[in-house]
Amino acid sequence: MNATVKKVHNKARRQELRNDDSYIHIMKYMGSKRELLPDIKKAIQQMVPKNSTILDIFAGTASVGAYLKKDYNIISNDIQNYSQIIAKSLIESSSIELTEDIHHTIFMLEKEYLKNKEKLIKLFSKTYDDSNFFVDIKKGEWTDKLREDYLQFTSKFPSPSNKFKTSQKELTLLKDLYFSKDKSTYLQTVFLFSETYFSLEQAMDIDSVRYAIDMVIEDEVLKSVFLSALIYAYSYCSSGTGHFAMFRDLKDLSSIEDTFIYRKKRVWEYFLKKLDQIIEYHQYIPDKTYKTVSYDFSELLNSSEIKDTDLIYADPPYSFVHYSRFYHAIESLVKYDYDIPSFKGRYRSDRHQSPFCQKTNVTDAFRSLFEGAKKNNSHVLLSYSDTGMISLGEITTLLKEIGFKSKVEQIQYDHSTLGRKGHKNNTINEYLIQATLN
Repeated sequence: MNATVKKVHNKARRQELRNDDSYIHIMKYMGSKRELLPDIKKAIQQMVPKNSTILDIFAGTASVGAYLKKDYNIISNDIQNYSQIIAKSLIESSSIELTEDIHHTIFMLEKEYLKNKEKLIKLFSKTYDDSNFFVDIKKGEWTDKLREDYLQFTSKFPSPSNKFKTSQKELTLLKDLYFSKDKSTYLQTVFLFSETYFSLEQAMDIDSVRYAIDMVIEDEVLKSVFLSALIYAYSYCSSGTGHFAMFRDLKDLSSIEDTFIYRKKRVWEYFLKKLDQIIEYHQYIPDKTYKTVSYDFSELLNSSEIKDTDLIYADPPYSFVHYSRFYHAIESLVKYDYDIPSFKGRYRSDRHQSPFCQKTNVTDAFRSLFEGAKKNNSHVLLSYSDTGMISLGEITTLLKEIGFKSKVEQIQYDHSTLGRKGHKNNTINEYLIQATLN
């Protein structure tokens, strides 16, 4: 099929978005459509009129729905719970006025944050001091001996790799409290990710902010605003490569020095910074309807939740690697359920496996998506890459079989691999496929 071709320059598009009050950024995300948002909006404008209802069925960080919300009614869906939290904070919150005294809420939040953190420091005082010794090492002062000392220190933490065994008294207490699921003191991140993605103090800060949000805020939409700010701090204070598939092994001085640049970042400061931005971004839009849900896509297509949908925007996964492997840590932050992790990467026991990431199931997954859209009398705008699990020709043939006519725009842009060093971007072709019912 012939396609119109367009080149998007990432730097110019990012500058454009910085001046666009419809856009806000929450977390590092491999599937982000940040650079394509204006193109997606233009395609939707060609397909349905303003005030139509758009279902963003694989919402991810909810950037598309948030970008469209001034002109359209939005239903935001993703099977991952963190996506629903972000969508509530950026989209569903526009259904209400934020009438809370935010400054008072932050004041109360800080009191509860310090309360939990002081408990954690008291419980794990020696480990806390040992951790901060390494955090205080300046760039250029690391030696191979210090690196080996640090690796010896981290090896004592209970983890799936050592079957959660430790000889250290404080770390034994940490394990026992976690497995008891005693939430009188929040310590999930301390147990799961201390000295992997975060320093011990950063993990304490994350848990303590999470504790404070639960203690101070009852309204679910307002809570999502604060949780989204914490997701931002979690993402940008992490010393990983931008996702959470695996923490760094610290095999040389270069990697440990780079890691400890991030270990010096202050979670509370990043949290407050993004909270201010989300609140400033908020706009009360009473003439639109917004809904956030969390379903498997096939379940949603067979539910009554989307009966009034005019267009489905679909941005399914492209590769064989499941997104739950990359963002399990943020899912745990949101659920805060003290799940027992497995494997070296400390993955959740309930990691979602998408059929769009499975070569044997991807065609049937697309068929289910398109047939569900047709059953609901909805047009489809599909984002898909030329690096995907199925070809453009197979997609357009399938659309034709089911009863859609399609129009394709090919957009070339640099796609981030979220690497720390070396090859950080791939130039890819993204297809925007407008599928309208005959």
